[in-house]
Amino acid sequence: MMCRGVPLKSWPLWKGFLQAAWVFCILVGAFWPTLGRAQGHWQLDSPGYLVDATGDMRLAQAKLGQYTPFEGVLSKGYLSGALWVRVTLKPMASVPPKTALPNDASNTQHLTLLVHPTYLDDIEIHDEATPDTVLRGGQLHAWSEVQSGALAHVFMLKPVQTERKLWIRIKTQTTYILDVRVHDNHELGREEQLQDLMLAVLTSSLLLLALAAVFYAVAQPSRLMGMFAVKQISAFFYGACILGYHRLVLVDSLSPETLALITKWAIVLYALFSVQFHWTFFEPYRPRRWAKQGLMLAMAMAVLSCAMVAVGWVSWGLLVNKLVALYLPLWLMVMLIWGIDWPQLNKVQGEAVLNQKVLLVVHGLMVVFLFMATLPTLGLQVTSFFALYASMVHGALTGVVLLFLVHRQLMLLSQHSLRLAVTTEKSLELERNHRERQAQFLSMLTHELRTPLSVLRLSLGTLMKSDSTAGRHALTAIDDMNNLINRCNQLDQLEQGKQVAQFTRVRLSELIQDVLAKSPGFSHTLVQVDPELFVWSDVVLLQTMLFNLVDNAYKYRKHEGVVRMVVRREQWAGERDERIVLSVSNPLDARSLPDPERMFDKYYRAASAHQTSGTGLGLYIVKGLSKLIGVHVTVSIEPGPEVVLSLILPTELSQLDPTDPRAVADL
Repeated sequence: MMCRGVPLKSWPLWKGFLQAAWVFCILVGAFWPTLGRAQGHWQLDSPGYLVDATGDMRLAQAKLGQYTPFEGVLSKGYLSGALWVRVTLKPMASVPPKTALPNDASNTQHLTLLVHPTYLDDIEIHDEATPDTVLRGGQLHAWSEVQSGALAHVFMLKPVQTERKLWIRIKTQTTYILDVRVHDNHELGREEQLQDLMLAVLTSSLLLLALAAVFYAVAQPSRLMGMFAVKQISAFFYGACILGYHRLVLVDSLSPETLALITKWAIVLYALFSVQFHWTFFEPYRPRRWAKQGLMLAMAMAVLSCAMVAVGWVSWGLLVNKLVALYLPLWLMVMLIWGIDWPQLNKVQGEAVLNQKVLLVVHGLMVVFLFMATLPTLGLQVTSFFALYASMVHGALTGVVLLFLVHRQLMLLSQHSLRLAVTTEKSLELERNHRERQAQFLSMLTHELRTPLSVLRLSLGTLMKSDSTAGRHALTAIDDMNNLINRCNQLDQLEQGKQVAQFTRVRLSELIQDVLAKSPGFSHTLVQVDPELFVWSDVVLLQTMLFNLVDNAYKYRKHEGVVRMVVRREQWAGERDERIVLSVSNPLDARSLPDPERMFDKYYRAASAHQTSGTGLGLYIVKGLSKLIGVHVTVSIEPGPEVVLSLILPTELSQLDPTDPRAVADL
C-alpha cells in the first residue's frame, strides 16, 4: 500500500504511538496518588448538599435546609435549579507542635479554596468568618488575579484557628459534578503542579493524536481517515475547553460568556463527530437495515443536542449529548453481534474488513471505560476525582486504539481495492481483445458481403428486361442489406469511439442533394432550402445523420405520403445568434404512432413498424453522432399526424461548445 510514494507498511508511527501510550500509562500511574486529598494543616469536614429546585434560595434559607451528607467528589447530574454545598473548615488535629498555627491569625498564610472542574458556570462562597463578603467565580465571571492561569476556580479565605462553616452555591448549565479542596500556600504549589502536569500530559496526548490523524489524512486521503482526523481534533478541543486552557489563550479577547459557550459547543460537537466517524467506519461492513437505523438515531440525537444548545436549551442539549455517549457504544456492540451478516460479508469483502472478535473486544473495552466516565456526570454513580476528567482519558486511550484500527482498516481496503483493480484490468483487457476480434470479424464480413451484393445488383440490373415487380423487390432487398451493413459499421465505430469530427464550412443545399442522390427512392422528397445557407460541421457525419433521417421518414411514412425537408433560420434557446434548423417530416398512420421518448433508443421500433424491414439503429446512430458535432436533435408529433425530426445546426464555429448541454443531444 503506497501513500504518495511512501510505503504505509514501513511507517514507524504505530511504534511511536505504542511507546507514547506506555509513557502515558506510566505517568498516570506515577501521578495518580497525587489526586487524593493532601494531608495539610486544614481539612473540610462533614460535607453535605442541598438541591435548590427553583434556584431562588437565599443564604438564610440555605442555612436552615436539610443537607444530605456525601464523601469525596459530589455528582448530581443535570439539575434545573441550583446546588448548595455546606462544609466545615477546621484545623487538622494532628498538626505537629512546631507547625502549630500561631495565635495571631493575621500572620498566618492565606487559605486557598479550590473548586473543580473549571466548566462550572457560577459559584458563590459564603464564609462564616466573613459574613459580609461573598466570593464569586465560575465560567461566567472574569478571572481574578489569584485565579489567573489556574485550572480550577480559586478563592482566598481568611485563616482562623476556630472551625467555621462554608456555604457554596453552584449554578451551572453543565453537569453538577464538583470537588472542593482547601490548602495552604505550600500544599497548593506542590499538589496543583503535579495535577497540572498530569492534565497537561492528557492534553498533549490528545494533541499528538490529532496531529497524527491529520498527517495520515494528508498522506493518504480518504473519507474514513478524514473523519477520524475531524474526530480527534474535536477531542483535543473538547479536552482543552473542559480544562480551561481556552480561557488561558482567549481571556483577553473574548467575554466570559462567550468562553463558556465555546466549552458547551466543544462538548456537543465532539459527540456529533464521534457518531459520524463510527458511521463512516462501519460503512464497508454493510450493516443490516435496522442496525443502520440505530446509527441514524444516534446521529439524530447528536444533531438534536447541537440544536438545543444553539437555541439556548443548553442543559437539555448537554443531557441528550450524554445519552448519546451511552447509547452509541452499546448500539455498536449490538450491531457487531447481530447487525452484520459476517458470513456474507466475508464472501463479498474477503479480507477487506477487520475480524469480528477484534472489534468486539475493542468496543467492549470502550463501553466499560465510557460508562465509567459518563455515569458519574449523570449522577448515577459514586465517583472520585478521576471522574472529573475521565472523558479525556477515554478520548486519549480510544484515540490510540482507533488509530490502529483505522490504519489497519485502510490497509485492508487498499489491498482489497488493489486486487479488484488487477482483476478489473484483466477483465477490461479481455473485453478489449474481444471487441477488437469482433470488429475485425465485422470488417471482414462486411467486406466479403459487399462484393457479392454489388455483383448481384449489377447482374439483376442487366438481366431485367422490363420493369418487373420481382426485380424491384430484389433490388430493394439488396439495398436494405447494404444499408444494414453500413449501419453495423457505423454503430461499431461509434461505440468504440473511432469517429472523429473534422469541422468545416458546409453548404447545406449541396449536402442535401448528395444525400437524396444516394437512393432513387428519395427523389420525391419536397425540399425547401436557401442555397446560400452554410453551417459548421463534419461533412461525412452530418451526411450520415441526414441520410438516416430521410431513410427513416420513407420507411415509416403513411402509404404514398410525402416526405418534406425544410431548412430555416431561427433564434434558439434564447440566444442572440441564429441557428439553422433542418427538419424532416413524414405523415403517419394514426394507428402506428411511435413513442417520442424512445425513438432514439437502441433497437427501438414502433409496434406497427415490424412489417417493414429495419434494424432500429438509424436514429440511435443519429443521436450518437449529434454528440460528436454539437448538434441538438428534437422530435415532435404534429397534427395530421406527422412526425417531425429536427437538427439544430451551428452557423458559427464559436457556437461549437462541447460543454454546453444545449449543444449536445441528450434524449
